[in-house]
Amino acid sequence: MAQPWLDLQTEIAARISEPEDVTGSIIPLGEVDVPYNNQGLVEGLLLEISNQLLREIPPDDLEAIGSPAIDTTIYTTSGQTLVTGTVKVLSVAIRPQNVGTNYVGTQPMQPATFIQVQNADPTLISGWSVFNGGMNYIGFDARVVSIIEPALAIWQSDPSPPILPDGYDEIRIDWVCKKLQL
Repeated sequence: MAQPWLDLQTEIAARISEPEDVTGSIIPLGEVDVPYNNQGLVEGLLLEISNQLLREIPPDDLEAIGSPAIDTTIYTTSGQTLVTGTVKVLSVAIRPQNVGTNYVGTQPMQPATFIQVQNADPTLISGWSVFNGGMNYIGFDARVVSIIEPALAIWQSDPSPPILPDGYDEIRIDWVCKKLQL
């Protein structure tokens, strides 16, 4: 089982010989130019590697644990702004017309290709592309499954189910410790 956020911070502090109180930000007098590993710095690095791992872990592993990083959103307007923190679009199913409830699985298009066919009849062609910060598609609406970067507060809350599958705690701890030792 993945370690709680505070436990990860405590283990990082122990490895780099910091005080056990990871919430402290005591800076010794006379050495103000030396960066110290306070909670904000450790959390920032831990957040960075945690969100980076979301890009590298196979999406099937995230879906298998029910990770809160997997988001399903219905877009009702082509070009609508992506959900904040979207890292990767995993799948898009488009409902071609406003009648019926059938969604059609589609493949991504290059932005240039999409622009050339964006006004095509949605009963004849379906497709999607991400550009200009928006989800662009041909059809009535689109159901999009994507990976999003959770905010720091979500990582800190130790969500159940966990955001990352088991086995990634050591990678995160090692990476943060190496960054802090540079």
